[in-house]
Amino acid sequence: MLRGSCREAASSKVSLSDRQSALESPILSTARRFVGEEPGHIAYSVGPVTRPGNRLKGRDRQPGKTPTPKGPQFDRIDVATATLVGCGSLILFVATLCPTIYVEDSPEFSTAAAVLGLPHPPGYPLHTLLSALFVHAVPFGDFGYRSNLFSAICGALALALLWVFLRRLHLGRSTALTATFCLALGTTFWSQCLAAEVHTLNCLLLVSALLLVFEAAKRPTPTSFALSGMALGLLVGHRNLNVVFAAPLVFLLEAARRRVQGRARLLVTLAGAAAMTGLIYLYLPLTARRDPPLDMGAPSTLQRFYTVVSAQPYFRHFATAPAAVNWNRLGRFLEHLPATLGIGALAAPVGFVVWRRRGDSWPPLCFASIAISCIGFSSLYNVIDVDSYFLPATLALAVLAAFGVEVVRGRLRLALPLVALASLPLHFASVDLHGVTIAHTYGRDLFQSAPKGAALISFGDTTTHVLWYEQAVEHLRPDVTVVSFDEIADWYVDQLARRHPDVVWPVADVEPQWLSDFVERNSEKRTICLTQPLDLGLPGWQVLPEGLLFCLRRSLDVSELATSVKFWEHAVVPSAAGLVHSDVHVQMIAFSYAASRFALARAFSVVGDFEEARTHLRAVVAADPDRFERAIAEAMQTIGRVRHSAFDFGRRASQALLVDPRNRDAIVSLLRP
Repeated sequence: MLRGSCREAASSKVSLSDRQSALESPILSTARRFVGEEPGHIAYSVGPVTRPGNRLKGRDRQPGKTPTPKGPQFDRIDVATATLVGCGSLILFVATLCPTIYVEDSPEFSTAAAVLGLPHPPGYPLHTLLSALFVHAVPFGDFGYRSNLFSAICGALALALLWVFLRRLHLGRSTALTATFCLALGTTFWSQCLAAEVHTLNCLLLVSALLLVFEAAKRPTPTSFALSGMALGLLVGHRNLNVVFAAPLVFLLEAARRRVQGRARLLVTLAGAAAMTGLIYLYLPLTARRDPPLDMGAPSTLQRFYTVVSAQPYFRHFATAPAAVNWNRLGRFLEHLPATLGIGALAAPVGFVVWRRRGDSWPPLCFASIAISCIGFSSLYNVIDVDSYFLPATLALAVLAAFGVEVVRGRLRLALPLVALASLPLHFASVDLHGVTIAHTYGRDLFQSAPKGAALISFGDTTTHVLWYEQAVEHLRPDVTVVSFDEIADWYVDQLARRHPDVVWPVADVEPQWLSDFVERNSEKRTICLTQPLDLGLPGWQVLPEGLLFCLRRSLDVSELATSVKFWEHAVVPSAAGLVHSDVHVQMIAFSYAASRFALARAFSVVGDFEEARTHLRAVVAADPDRFERAIAEAMQTIGRVRHSAFDFGRRASQALLVDPRNRDAIVSLLRP
């Protein structure tokens, strides 16, 4: 009788479930099947589902051990969805892609790909080889655009693989979509997909390593360990900093290796595959011997090779700022996390707790380790454009956020991908680069300003890199000798002496002294021009404007100012109102235009041509350079550099326009450097 009652109760429950399913709308039923959730069932399980307070203990909780999962399997729908995620994100990135070279390191990486050269340490051989293969295969756009497109494709592939990885963790489809959208539409990841940079390839390598390592931890075989070793080797070989992120993944593999027979063979396979990827660094000395137009570090000797691979020139940026500056950098990352990860910023801590309660704490600890180590390093790395260095942490937090999103049940979980998509219109204007050509224009204007056969001394990464690109790739002005003031070292002076034997090159020394020696030895043969109005303190020399440049002259000649007037008939000073993009390096370029035109107005006021001076002052006022200067000053404060005086070009130009033109002394005093 008791058995009969149990059967009746069971049949009544089944019939009730059937009735609920029958009453469900076809749309909702289809959506449930898409997200991998049938009514009344959990959509995933990475381990035994435990109740709060009933966690696995003792020998049942083994490091790296992932119990046989229960839940939806990876099927054709997942393959199709991964393809749609990759293609959809690529369409978005291409729609907002920079049409040519961008600022900072973008022109350098575009140049390296175009001429098969060597960018700055650690040399990035994998990125250079892959991007070079791509840009020479694509038949449209300039090399800057093709390099940008390569970054976009790497970003789209990283997102598609992230979707696959989350599904392999047996998370629901809507959960995987939400986490992927949160990362894709965040300002940091999206912006790095729009210009030539190494960070999207880094994300692609990191996601690939995560996917292969977790698969190898589930099924430890020689093949899976070999693939994991290659992925980890390429990850570390791409950027040596990635060794910090690879360490917890190696620990997971070691824990999995201890559970099977043939442990030594797996270890040898893993180490051998990782070591084999190190052969890619042979590209550095082999390329240096070829002496390409871009050869940073010239790693043709063992000592220089070690200096490049270890990235020693950049050690000066690490942990050199005051503690308050580092804490402020960490605070800004946390403050901007909602913009870089959307709702994932709230879900990530929840996901860490949820994942641990599933019975295996090592995978969530692995991602927490990646996030914490990346945040710690990036907070101590004292550079302006540090946001991109936080990307591995953002990716790790996106994975944790997926588990936080998974706790949401019912129809609300179906709506979460749409909530994540809300970041698209919110961030579109701030990251869109489809019409930004200021870096390309800047490089051409610099060369147009240079006298024939000039020696052009450049300051700052953006200025130097755009000059290198325009000369090495676009073949502009081969008669001009470009000298990067920031790269003065033995290897660089040797390289310049080899390429320009007609110039007298002082031995590498303290930078200001080296520059003074260079001017004294070559000023009679060549015109020396600077990209910034630097006072060298040389008696008998004046720094006078010539287009965008500042050239050393013995005296002020009105006829030479006519060259600058002709230049400004076609060149336009970028205005604050016309620059919708907030990148500080873009604003530095705009400020350089205003500074050059302000210097020209000052020169005309000195010779007494106040009408011409007022023409240029009005152009300076219209550009609103003080707004650029404030933004630059705020950016410099983030690395502990505070200016105690301001140029105030806009304010001083406005005041000079109000002065009676007959009051020569007052105007000259206002425009004084």
